[in-house]
Amino acid sequence: APHLAIRSHCQFLWTNQDYADFDGFLNRLTAKKRKSIKVERQKIAQQDIRIQWIEGAKISSADIDFFYQCYANTYYVRGQRPYLTRAFFAQLVQSMPQHLLLIKASRQLATDATDSNSADSVHQDIAGALFFKDQHTLYGRYWGAIEAVDCLHFEVCYYQGIDYAIT
Repeated sequence: APHLAIRSHCQFLWTNQDYADFDGFLNRLTAKKRKSIKVERQKIAQQDIRIQWIEGAKISSADIDFFYQCYANTYYVRGQRPYLTRAFFAQLVQSMPQHLLLIKASRQLATDATDSNSADSVHQDIAGALFFKDQHTLYGRYWGAIEAVDCLHFEVCYYQGIDYAIT
């Protein structure tokens, strides 16, 4: 008989209750939870971190290279080997791009530009999450980062996913 490993997991489900935007979602929460989320999101904004949503066929080979670097790093820092390969993620983009969303976080590098939205500003990608989706649902994600940033995991994996689902 084969030896099977027991795996326990936790699953979070979120339902869009016809929220007009992320603030509409926040307004349904208790004041304490709303304040906590706003504080967490402000920590990200104060560090000149920008978020980018890249859908399906717009996910480039370079995006997959970067995402895989993040994904693998998340395992390596825990002394483990990643169990999925870069080729696996590349194949997802090739075979089912309409069902993928990549959310990337990048940090503005020090430049002479004073406007972080300026065409002259330079950003370095620091984290990413790959989601699966269909017309009605955004499903779990693979996550990784090459830089540890307080609250970034929640921003990229949860808050941005909620914001995307509402949008």
